[in-house]
Amino acid sequence: MKTRGIKKSPSASIHGGGLPDLVGNLGWKATGIILLLLIVGFILFAHFFR
Repeated sequence: MKTRGIKKSPSASIHGGGLPDLVGNLGWKATGIILLLLIVGFILFAHFFR
């Protein structure tokens, strides 16, 4: 007999999740856009705050 209930989310663990949970919840396009924004942001930061 299977019980019906709330499924446990892996991100709801005591460790609080992390990058693999974030990437797993987003698609590969969204992950690529976030990485691209981080790289561009780092380049701009390094250029303006030398």
